[in-house]
This record gives sequence, structure tokens and C-alpha cells, in this order.
Amino acid sequence: FVPIVKAYYNRADMLAVKDVTDHAHPLFEIMYVQEGMITVVVDNRFVTVKSGQYIWLNAGVQHRLILSNMLISVINIEFALIEAAWPIPSVRQLYQVDLNYRNMLEQNMPWIVLDDQQDAMGTLLRHTVLLADSTHPKKNMFCSGLVQQCLAEIAKESAYRQHDSLRENADTQAFE
Repeated sequence: FVPIVKAYYNRADMLAVKDVTDHAHPLFEIMYVQEGMITVVVDNRFVTVKSGQYIWLNAGVQHRLILSNMLISVINIEFALIEAAWPIPSVRQLYQVDLNYRNMLEQNMPWIVLDDQQDAMGTLLRHTVLLADSTHPKKNMFCSGLVQQCLAEIAKESAYRQHDSLRENADTQAFE
């Protein structure tokens, strides 16, 4: 199985949309805030995603988007997993070779907000949207590879976050 992009946008005019109703869908979703701030209501929690951050939403997770009254620029991709014999790593192959990727899949996180300090995710998503919007004959296959890189980035960043959290807990316990 490999990811295939089903929906996408790169919008700098998000003020036109005030409130996206509560919904869930069978697609995985990444919302990346380039400028401003959004609030995503997920699991009955109000989750803030600021500029340079992104939220990963697992398939089937109920969510709603609330926008502030400021300039907001968001990149969004939604994708499914399909069977394909493309020359890119499959979910199974990455699961077998990347410990962070394996841990992310096994945790089955409904959602997570992560920082993008190096602009790695932002760059990947901008390229994905540009390619998905093109007329390139192999755009689905190339987008699939970019989304697979996005998933590897999410796995790496969530592993760093867990490591930092464990270290902070150990430091706090040593202090007590």
C-alpha cells in the first residue's frame, strides 16, 4: 500500500472560511499552518496549530476547523492508502526498515501537532500540492513518494517529541 492524494489546497485566503463543520472521513490529513493560527477541535479538545506547525489527523477522526480573524495561510493534503506497484517504498517496506515509522503506526495516534523548525514538512507539502495540481502524467506516483516522505517526517518528529518528553520527565523526577 502507498499513499495517494485525494484532496489538497494551499490557501492564503482562509478568512473566507469561518468554521468548517464537524466531520470525519476515511482519509488521512495533514494541515500545515504557514501563517497565522488555526484551532482544530478534535477529540472534544481545542487544539491550537500555529505558524510553522502542522497537525496530523488519522483517518476517521472527527474534527472541525475554527479560524481566527487574522491572515491565515494553510496547506492541506488528504490521502488514502491504495495498492500500487509503483517504484516507491510501500507502507510495509518503511515499517520494516524505519523504527520511528513502525512506532508511529503501532501507536495508531488519532492526531498529533508537531513543529517544523527546519521547514521540511512545509517544503514537502508545497511540492506535493504543486505537483498534484499539475498535468504531469505521473503526478499520482510522484505525489505518493512525497507523501511517503511526509509520513517519515511525522514519524521522526513524533519520536523526537517522545524522547524529549521522556527526558523532561526523568529530569523532573531527578529534581524531586
